[in-house]
Amino acid sequence: MKSKKVTRYYSDCGRGFWKKQKALNHEQNCTCWKNPKFKSCLSCVNKCIVIDHNDMEEPYRQTWQSNQCKFSDSGIPVHPEFDFIRKNCKHYLPKTS
Repeated sequence: MKSKKVTRYYSDCGRGFWKKQKALNHEQNCTCWKNPKFKSCLSCVNKCIVIDHNDMEEPYRQTWQSNQCKFSDSGIPVHPEFDFIRKNCKHYLPKTS
């Protein structure tokens, strides 16, 4: 039996990559909204994202997400399709754990 050493590259948010360049791209393109350095809703103490639906049966059931945080108007939307998730919020408080 042979052993083999493998290198993984991890970003600040904890996501692992096999290639260093992919890890760097992940950081530089702001694709990780859980990374505390971007001060986004997903790593904030004040996060209050609620999933709601229209109470209808399939196939007519629709679901959506909304941000119930009292500071939800602060910051910049991270993506046009996810306008309820904000980054660079001035009221950002990091999670402790």
